[in-house]
This record gives sequence, C-alpha cells and structure tokens, in this order.
Amino acid sequence: MISLPSTSWRRFLIEEASRQGLLLTLDHASRFEAYALELLFWNRRINITAITDPQKIAVRHFVDSLVPSAYIPEGATLLDVGSGGGFPGIPLALFRPDLRVTLLDASRKRVNFQRTVLRKLGLENVICIETKLEDLLQQGGDQKKFDVIISRAFAAFDRWIPNAIPLVHPGGKLIAMIGSIEDSALQRLNEAVREVTAAIECIPYRLCSDDLGEDRNLLLLSLKRT
Repeated sequence: MISLPSTSWRRFLIEEASRQGLLLTLDHASRFEAYALELLFWNRRINITAITDPQKIAVRHFVDSLVPSAYIPEGATLLDVGSGGGFPGIPLALFRPDLRVTLLDASRKRVNFQRTVLRKLGLENVICIETKLEDLLQQGGDQKKFDVIISRAFAAFDRWIPNAIPLVHPGGKLIAMIGSIEDSALQRLNEAVREVTAAIECIPYRLCSDDLGEDRNLLLLSLKRT
C-alpha cells in the first residue's frame, strides 16, 4: 500500500501518467501530492469524493483528468462544468499553465474547497464560479464563450452537451469524459447537434495499473466554424 505523503506515491503518479504518454516532473508530482492531501483533509468534513485510496486518487482523479490534455489547443480558454473536487480542471491547469480555466459548480462547499486548493498550489490561471450551467446561460453567460468545454461525471453527455453549445466559440470543442457509451445516447446527441457539429469522435483509453485498470472514453465534439 502506497501512502501519502511519500516519495513512492509521487513516483507512482509519474509512472502512471507516463503510461498515457504524459510527462510529469517531480514538481508536478509534489503539487499533485499537496492537492491529494487537501482533498483527503476536506473529505473528512464534506463529501467531495468516494475515492480515498492514495493510489486510486493518483490514477482515477489525477491521471484520468490529464488524458484530454492532448486534445486541448494551446492557450485555450476552458470551462469545466460540474467540476466538483476540481476534476479535470485543476489538474489540467496545473499541467498546462497556458490554459485559462474556469471551474463551474453549484455547491458552495465544493467551490470553497476548489479555492483553497488553488491558493495552496499557487494556480493563477483558474477561476471558480458558483452556479449551475443553465443559470450561467440565463445570467448572460452566453456573452462569455470558451474554446473548450469539458465535463467528467457531471450528467449524461446527451443532455449537457447540447445545453453547453451556446457557450463555445465557433470551431471550438466539447469533451465528455465517460465510461461506457450507449448507442442510443450517442444517437440522441447526433440528432440534437447535427446542424452545428463538424465532427463527433469517440476515443477509448484505459487507466491501467493492476486492479486499478478501468476502460474510459473521451467523446469529442467539434463545432463548425461558421
């Protein structure tokens, strides 16, 4: 069993990231370790995550959050919808300081946790908004558009993606991080976004480390430029 804090945990995180083609430095690993410790501390008081095993935090929260990095353009503005414990937005901002990240969550307690983590990690390329996606639109959020909108375990992708499209620049992307994909849900999404979509792509990947292995998918939706 690998514990926190420890050199073994930091080395484990780096090794697991490398399996996905992600190059983490020792500095990255140390900052992720601080994030994990804060997560465990807060989780004793409020329900942020059901995953509390240090190895599973490394793989299923941090490494998983970084997988979409390869599909996000340099210097992009990124909205993380239903960010919860900050996943995937905070790990992406830590790994990709070129990104300008906005975390969106309706829970004040979780937003307070996110802000604590941002201060601890010294991340200045992230802001937090305490509201729902539909309320953001009603509040005039459609005047603020993003290059990429991403979500992990927020809601069924065929529901949140059509609602989020008005917040994406023409030619931008929406990314759903999901487990299995039902053909019926994918068909509903295709029908709902056909007129504004240039392409929909499903990219399977596997989080692999012994019994921590898990099959996952990135659903990438690219919008037309005009």
